[in-house]
Amino acid sequence: MRTYPFAVSLNSTIQVSTTTEGYALSPANTDPSQSIAPSMVTLPAITGMGDALAHLQEGTATLQQLTQTLSEREGMEAGEQLAATLQQMGDRGWLQYAVLPLAIAVPMVESAELNLDSPHWTRASVSLSRFAYQRSHEGGMVLESPLSKFRVKLLDWRASAILAQLAQPQSLRRVTPPPQIGAETAYQFLNLLWATGFLSIEAEAPELKLWEFHNLLFHSRCRQGRHDYPTGDIAASLEVWDEFPVVKPPMSGQIVALPQMSIDAIRQRDKTLTTAIEQRASIREYDENHPITIEQLGELLYRTARIKEIYTHDAEQTELLKAQFGEDFDWGEISRRPYPCGGAMYELEIYLAVRRCEGVKPGLYHYDPLNHQLAQIDAAEADIQALLKDAHQSSGEQGMPQVLLIITARFGRLFRKYRSLAYALVLKHVGVLYQNLYLVATNMGLAPCSLGAGDSDRFARATGLNYVVESSVGEFMLGSLPNGNIQASGVDDSVADNIQASEELAVEAIAIEAESASVEPSELETPATLHPSELDSQIEATEAESASVEPSAVETQATLHLSELDSDIEAIEAESASAEPSELETMNPSELEDSVGLSAVETQGTTAQHPHDLDDRIPGLAELRNQTLGDPRITIVILDGNPDHTLSCFEGAEISKVFPYWHEPAEPVPTEAYLLFQAIGKDDTLDKDQKAEAQKAAFPEPILKRIHGDNHACHITSTIVGQENTPSPGLAPRCRVINVPLNTSGTDEEFISPINLARAFELGLELGANIIHCAACRPTQTGEGEEILLQALKKCQDNNILIVAPAGNNKGECWCMPASLPGVLSVGALKPDGTPYKFSNWGGNNALEGIMAPGGEILGAQPANEEPVRLLGTSMAAPVMTGLCGLLMSLQLQQGKPVDAEAVRAALLNTAIPCTPEDTDEPERCLRGKVNLPGAMGLLFGSGVTISFAGDQVNRTEHSALGVNAIGSAVGIEPSAVKVSNVVTQTTTPVSLTASASLTPADVQPSKAGSGHVFALGTIGYDFGDEARRDTFKQTMAPVNLHGVMVPPDPYDARQMVEHLDNHPDAAYSLIWTLNLDQNTIYALDPKGPFADDIYEMFLLMLNGQLEPETSAEFMERVSIPGRQTERMVELFSGEVVPVLNVRNPRGMYGWNINLLVDAALGTLNNLEEGSEGLLREGLTAFLNRVYYELHNVGKTSRDRALNFAVTNTFQAAATFAEAIAADRRLDTIEVEKSPYCRLNSDCWDVLLTFFDPEDGKRSRQVFRFTIDVADSMPVTVGSIKRWAIPGKKRT
Repeated sequence: MRTYPFAVSLNSTIQVSTTTEGYALSPANTDPSQSIAPSMVTLPAITGMGDALAHLQEGTATLQQLTQTLSEREGMEAGEQLAATLQQMGDRGWLQYAVLPLAIAVPMVESAELNLDSPHWTRASVSLSRFAYQRSHEGGMVLESPLSKFRVKLLDWRASAILAQLAQPQSLRRVTPPPQIGAETAYQFLNLLWATGFLSIEAEAPELKLWEFHNLLFHSRCRQGRHDYPTGDIAASLEVWDEFPVVKPPMSGQIVALPQMSIDAIRQRDKTLTTAIEQRASIREYDENHPITIEQLGELLYRTARIKEIYTHDAEQTELLKAQFGEDFDWGEISRRPYPCGGAMYELEIYLAVRRCEGVKPGLYHYDPLNHQLAQIDAAEADIQALLKDAHQSSGEQGMPQVLLIITARFGRLFRKYRSLAYALVLKHVGVLYQNLYLVATNMGLAPCSLGAGDSDRFARATGLNYVVESSVGEFMLGSLPNGNIQASGVDDSVADNIQASEELAVEAIAIEAESASVEPSELETPATLHPSELDSQIEATEAESASVEPSAVETQATLHLSELDSDIEAIEAESASAEPSELETMNPSELEDSVGLSAVETQGTTAQHPHDLDDRIPGLAELRNQTLGDPRITIVILDGNPDHTLSCFEGAEISKVFPYWHEPAEPVPTEAYLLFQAIGKDDTLDKDQKAEAQKAAFPEPILKRIHGDNHACHITSTIVGQENTPSPGLAPRCRVINVPLNTSGTDEEFISPINLARAFELGLELGANIIHCAACRPTQTGEGEEILLQALKKCQDNNILIVAPAGNNKGECWCMPASLPGVLSVGALKPDGTPYKFSNWGGNNALEGIMAPGGEILGAQPANEEPVRLLGTSMAAPVMTGLCGLLMSLQLQQGKPVDAEAVRAALLNTAIPCTPEDTDEPERCLRGKVNLPGAMGLLFGSGVTISFAGDQVNRTEHSALGVNAIGSAVGIEPSAVKVSNVVTQTTTPVSLTASASLTPADVQPSKAGSGHVFALGTIGYDFGDEARRDTFKQTMAPVNLHGVMVPPDPYDARQMVEHLDNHPDAAYSLIWTLNLDQNTIYALDPKGPFADDIYEMFLLMLNGQLEPETSAEFMERVSIPGRQTERMVELFSGEVVPVLNVRNPRGMYGWNINLLVDAALGTLNNLEEGSEGLLREGLTAFLNRVYYELHNVGKTSRDRALNFAVTNTFQAAATFAEAIAADRRLDTIEVEKSPYCRLNSDCWDVLLTFFDPEDGKRSRQVFRFTIDVADSMPVTVGSIKRWAIPGKKRT
């Protein structure tokens, strides 16, 4: 038997009863009706056993005293029997342990066991565990702890006095016994606290350090095994059971009805569960131009949280409940919802703080899950904004949620059934509701994000709810996906692939410093940490005749030792090692052919006012540099090494340095070190390996790494901003440059660690960068960046900063960050002949957001030496692109436009010239394509297009804003690959009426991506795709009564199809709906989103309208379709392949005939002059017919969408025609030009209608302009009509 130094007593829940055979002990709450035998302990009825039990109940003796007394009276056998029984009772938790008069320790569970391994009291310092707490319980004070299975009842205030002394570690001798309590009793009390697990000795156990007090307490009390608190006790809640109805009563009379949903319809077009799970991501940015709609919000709430059914228990279950809890007990109504809940209590409520939702006013609302409606709550605007701001901050301060779902719990509804585990159940219910919201929002194409923290007090103030009755327990942010890619029941793969998954739960944004890879030189077969200059050493020198290594030798070398750096980059001098700087800068391109392998260059039509070494390799560069050499208002921040600003190429430049704040600046590298490094590299008596070894021997490793980095930075900085008429002239010499040296520590880990790169980008933002050129390459096999780096990049991009980075020189075996991350302009390297280098990285995100630029034989500076060098690599191509971007941004400023980083990036990517198998062995190595500077300039600074009508032909006039006429064969582009206008003023060319007069500028290669928006005119049709689908319709369509004879149906008969779809609307999903232009199918139409059913119905109405007689008011001659072109193609029954257009909203879908449209337009005009109606009708009809038949287009370009919308918006045109005709004028020309003024993030175009006097050609002409914003699928007019007069001209 274990012996305890404490007085023992029976737990108050244990009953002692006498039997014929002795004494029986059992728990008082044992249910006699249970079939399982109750837990019971028996003792024989021997003399003295009764007295022993009486002492046990009094709790005045220790176990040893009890057994010893009985042994003395009844013999050793009786004492041993009592000891065994007491041991059995202790194991069951029936015994209490006391140190009187201070405390009694009561086991809360059977597994409670005293720790009798006492510390060395004279040496140890003890303190009260930080997890222990004191509270009132059943009329007394108790001490509890999640680390203890005992509850210590404090019987006397002096027990608390001793506890107070244990707040800090104390030795036994420093604990002062309270008055009238002897030292022995006080020490026994400490011993009891130790044995029951309330004291700590010296340092806390390591496994406890991460636990907060409340976390461990919550964990222990919401799980069984460490306490005796009831997990469920309905009987104790009978008096309040009816106070918590299944549906919360309405909180106001201000009701907002939500659209009703059809689960069957949703099910037909919904993505699979696996798709939703795999695509689920936390998204904290939103499309403010296209906010979430009431339809989407309603569908989300309906699918995730509505009440599906209300029911009551059946008669049998009701009787069982009444038998258990009384005849008056009524369980009440129960609900079923789309997520599980303990006991079907469903205590959660949803509130909505609405900032932006189409169809719902901003405010605070409560969701009624039974009636599927919102009730607006009268809440202060400041409180609502505070709730939204809290969510914004809690999620990392990215996007402000358009709608914040605030989840609350009506605690009583759940607590009445479940007790100690109730709050844990609340959080579990929040979790399953979160997942419901995530998966449905993902399939709907919304931006969801759950939050891990919220301010319940702030919510209570906003709503007036009682904090302990109903309080917020979760928050969930919602909005539309960025870039307007919103769907209701599925996300495009192209959208989902571009969403970077965030952390699983957005608690407070915490910057976690990621450890950078530490790699020994021998591990560099797949480089883990490389400086960009080291990456450039892993390239193939196949084109330079002066290479010191045979090409075959280089090609077989997959990776290089860290020390083999710039020595493997071709250092080809302009003519010879002794060439004078003046010779280098004035070298004719033809003189370079022998050294760099340039092919003959066609004589250019434009004289370069500021010649540059790359004029012959970048068509349009001379024209661009004739317009601008940069602007000091454009700031380029370069993240690389420490360049030598004392060089002549930087004299007069707007250039400075800012050293990183996260480590101390190092001592400058001595000039002699640079010169020695360069001398070793030029030593022709050494091969590459010997040069690398010599350099390693000459310098400590950190210094050597810094020299490599400084060489690299010096070269690329001069490529960008080197001044004219110097040995190393740059592309944008008048831009401002700030160098941020990241390599001053001389360690790779310091240079490319995610935390330092993130710091560097944020520093660039603080420095006012327009462009950040990042030379770093953090290798990755997945293309996924660390969260802290992604956040920094996103912050820069959101602040209108363009980020340019080299794609890397790893042959595609791995990728480089940040180049491979979304939104970064990744740059690959082209040879002088215009083909990609084999070492230039490709694949991954590079294919979507990467561009090729000249990267071989690039002239640049080196530290401490005025002699320039020619290097190659993606690190040489990237500054070329940075310089071009600086020039384009400068031109934006100089033309009075705002700097638009994304517009520059998009223009370059969307006009890039793809490689083909004819000019490149592996076209995919060209990323998005080769830089097309004329095309990008055309998109950015556009050329106006005028369409005029004379006799039987249409004349098209182009006004070129910039004369971009250079095409060089040096970049390997066929003359037909890029159409370039040679005009600087204007030209007029006749266009045949039979041709499709597209409004695409002739000098811009059409983008393969573009905005994707389409607003097209045509007629609706349908297709089956294949015989199986056609035959299915043939089998399901009803026979047709033809002159009294029933004949088989004809699926090609549109009238029969309309009738079939009227009776079977779901069959519309199986057809391929098409938009046709002049009998040619131009798009396959795919309805998406919450309005898909409405769109299919519109298709049917349009198809039916096209079948009506032309004299009918229901006849539809033309329809308009707004949508977004996808990357998908579909094959029609004929074998023709057409692109797929997603149609997400019936808004903008119109059907009409010309006569009715003109009638409707005329009906809006008041006070028409007598006799003018006929002229107006004639003018409007001619205008519509010209656009339909002479200017018809597929509605893809911004110009085309603006022109097409002008047709549908005939009401505005009618006012224009009325005013012009009143002045005796007729329509002369239609012009479509890029509008110089518009709203932020818009794409505005001016439609100019010019009217002339047919009787007097010299009379002034009138111009009417209305502006159309085509940034969205549905164009909108901006502002009012503007009118002015221009001089007349004699018409011939």
